[in-house]
Amino acid sequence: MKFLPALLVVSFVLASVQAKDAAPTGPAADRAYLVEVLTKTSRPVLQGIADGNFFEKLPKRDWESGRRNAAYAEALGRTLAGIAPWLALPPDDTPEGKLRAEFADLARRALIAAADPANKDYKRFTMSEGKETNRQFLVETAYIAQAMLRAPNVFWEPL
Repeated sequence: MKFLPALLVVSFVLASVQAKDAAPTGPAADRAYLVEVLTKTSRPVLQGIADGNFFEKLPKRDWESGRRNAAYAEALGRTLAGIAPWLALPPDDTPEGKLRAEFADLARRALIAAADPANKDYKRFTMSEGKETNRQFLVETAYIAQAMLRAPNVFWEPL
């Protein structure tokens, strides 16, 4: 019989510790988590392209050698299309708003770098030989266009 009260005390203590260490819940916590994931996944792509070293940093796999050139345009197009609705939100002075402004600038710099013939990675964002690769570039160009349509205040109007 002494075992049951001891078990209850241990369970209560563990539950208290877990509740204290548990992550906050609710819409604000969900949003913070999603913004964290968004920035962790998109920063390496946008920063690498903007800095002109994306080609060097992107992992290369033997099994994807036929699509390697398309992978760079794919990363840019799909990243921009994915974050465009977030970037299109109105500016504000919150920490998220400041992060959004930083990413809007980074996204514009990445687009400029990808379209700059002087950029050493420029050829990674243009049509290349082979029908399959050219079709893939057409798809990725559509993703970039979609990003511009979703966030004209970020991409088109600053031009």
